[in-house]
Amino acid sequence: MKEKGGLTFVSADALPFAYINPETKKLSGIDADIMAEIAKQLGINKIEQKKIKFAVLLNQLNTDNSIDLAADGTLYAILVENGLYKSNTVKNQ
Repeated sequence: MKEKGGLTFVSADALPFAYINPETKKLSGIDADIMAEIAKQLGINKIEQKKIKFAVLLNQLNTDNSIDLAADGTLYAILVENGLYKSNTVKNQ
């Protein structure tokens, strides 16, 4: 992400997760705030949202190398899929 100069994530552009605010024309929402914090912690200033249908978020994340993260409540699914979430505990890697 740092090498390419930005963080790119996919989302379905859905309230309240990640959406373009019609008044400000800026990325807004819960997941957008999380993505902004991740980028900040990594020292990345540019965040790009790619809008796609929710049904294909994880597939797109796994097949498109230009995408770094998926939003719209998918973090839970990713943790479970990779065996990192069990009984309210996230394993340390």
